Amino acid sequence: MKNKEAIRDRMVGAIYRAINAVNELLPIENQLLQSPDERLIGPEGKLDSLGYINLVIALEQEYENEFGFSLSLSDEGLRRETPDPFQTISTLADFLLVRHEDKLKISK
Repeated sequence: MKNKEAIRDRMVGAIYRAINAVNELLPIENQLLQSPDERLIGPEGKLDSLGYINLVIALEQEYENEFGFSLSLSDEGLRRETPDPFQTISTLADFLLVRHEDKLKISK
């Protein structure tokens, strides 16, 4: 369990670094906070479609830098999952943890 928490913490760190990169492209009023409950997309979210794409690209790069292998987040099916993994930073971290564990199982 402790290892899982450590991996999730690393996921959150990668998300925050991706957010920093995206925030450089956004006006101040649309910049994302580094908070687990920060809404990313949807009615209360701050990202428009271009911001979402920029976050996906930045996060894929940060994930590869952090864990040493790639993970595609541009799959159309991701947005149809319930709940949407990109609702908040916390839901995104939980989703990434599951995808990471699945990727590790496949590589064994």
